[in-house]
Amino acid sequence: MSAPHGNGPSGLDIETANKVIDLLRSTSEGEKELGYGYLDGDTLLNSDFKDVIVGAIKHDLISVEPAHIKLGLKWVANCASLRLAEEFVPELGELLNSGCIRPSDEHTLLHAFLSVPQFIEGTEYARSLLYLLNGKSIDGLVTPPLIYTVFQSDVLLRAIMENVIIQLMNTLSHDDINLRMRAAESLSLLAKSDIAGETVKKHLDTVIVALKKEKEASVVRPIVNCIYALCDRRNTSNVIVELLQYLETADNLIKEELASRVATIATVHPIDYAWFTDSILSILRIVRTAGIDAYERVLPGLMYELHSYLKDIEPATRDVWMEKVAAELPVIAAKGANGDTTLSFVTRDEGILYEDNHIHIRFKVETCSHLGRIYVTYRNKTGELRRPEKFTNLDPYILTGGSLGVQLQVQSDAVNTVVDAGAEVQQLINIVCVQEFSEQPMMRLQFIRNGPYIPSTFDKCLYLPIFIWTFFQPTKLDSDEYYHRWFTLGRTVQQGQKGFHAKYSMDKDSVISKLGGLCGELIDDVGPYPPLLPWSGMIDTQSGPIPVLIRLMPNSDTKTFLLTIRCAKDTVSKQLVEHISSLL
Repeated sequence: MSAPHGNGPSGLDIETANKVIDLLRSTSEGEKELGYGYLDGDTLLNSDFKDVIVGAIKHDLISVEPAHIKLGLKWVANCASLRLAEEFVPELGELLNSGCIRPSDEHTLLHAFLSVPQFIEGTEYARSLLYLLNGKSIDGLVTPPLIYTVFQSDVLLRAIMENVIIQLMNTLSHDDINLRMRAAESLSLLAKSDIAGETVKKHLDTVIVALKKEKEASVVRPIVNCIYALCDRRNTSNVIVELLQYLETADNLIKEELASRVATIATVHPIDYAWFTDSILSILRIVRTAGIDAYERVLPGLMYELHSYLKDIEPATRDVWMEKVAAELPVIAAKGANGDTTLSFVTRDEGILYEDNHIHIRFKVETCSHLGRIYVTYRNKTGELRRPEKFTNLDPYILTGGSLGVQLQVQSDAVNTVVDAGAEVQQLINIVCVQEFSEQPMMRLQFIRNGPYIPSTFDKCLYLPIFIWTFFQPTKLDSDEYYHRWFTLGRTVQQGQKGFHAKYSMDKDSVISKLGGLCGELIDDVGPYPPLLPWSGMIDTQSGPIPVLIRLMPNSDTKTFLLTIRCAKDTVSKQLVEHISSLL
């Protein structure tokens, strides 16, 4: 409260001064506090009532009442001017040496001495001041240990979080539907947080048990969301098994939605091709048995592709009727993959694997015999945009499940998980061709785009440019050797043949230039067949070389080609026929 000032030199008018004096002399703590509120150091210094008011303050400083001492000390420490502080030095010293001041007022007393250091002579008060400074109650003069405080708060928060999660787990079995639903939603949010995610994951089994016992669809949905948030590569296999068992007996009202979520979990955290195929086919079987609309919306192309893995999957997920229906329907290309463009990499050893507005992925392939390596470069293109983004948690994961895992040995080096805007990182992938193969290995690329707004996730599966052609080595044969080997590989199962219309120029030089980088040098002197274009070579594998003979017969009248390839492995010859025919 500011003090009222008079117009005269006294600084306080008579009426106000009398009120202040009466309040200071009162025995009531509240009235004394009101009186101190009227006082101002500079005003009191120029007042005619200075001696009377200073005497009242000194009386409080040497009082036996701790509350009065506290009010007097507080005013001297905070409101007294430097010239006025000299008046209170003897009383402050007496109070200091008395040793009867309350611990809570020691800091205020030290503050009062700070305002009058030049009036303290010699070492009269030194020992008492040092004793006061070393006291345990002077908390205000010591900076609190911040790191310890933060650590203590973190430990406390985690302990509280443990109890909260346990309470929420118990609430999942409550009789009230609303409480169960709110508990499941809260657990789902906690599962996504950094501080509580691992703690909730310890109770995954409890959440699954609660799901199996739950009958209300409104509660099942948040519980499934919680399970989805808790999944990772370490526990996905067990979670999928439990969810598929529950899906068998789940209510049809939520079976479609639940099946979709289970399929998402299997897709986001795949273990290998065989496991993924088993999981998806189990879902399709359960959905079809339920007779709901979801089965009608299953992509036939995906079903057909899944059933091409029948040799790798469990008998329980084989469905001959489903395979037959899927095979009769047109194949639908997978969305988001680069399967439509990878065939163009057959004749190239470097190029762009994938590109959009944010990322540019290049590759370069090198081979020597049955060994190969791919250099994959990931470049963050957002440095060219108005709002640059940083890529974090970069995780390129190579998928070589099923039979492909036996046919190819793939090992990828670790890559930097953070890519700043405009920067690029490179990854080396080593490949060993153990035996012939027909499928391309895939890479699943995941990272988080951290822009100026909400972070978003990039998640795509990309085919790597590795074909059986990658390990093809041309060989030089004369005409006699070529025909001798040709007739040696004369069995029907060793031959792949296809007639097709030419899509480009049939000029001999044009055809040779297209296939020269793939098949090597053309064999000269082919005898009585001048239109015939022959090549020879071998596929290098760790198990041994596979001889390959190629013969292309152009027919300029009908604008068609007849392509014949003979090879010791029938799967290789049919695959090479498809690759070459797509180029001509």
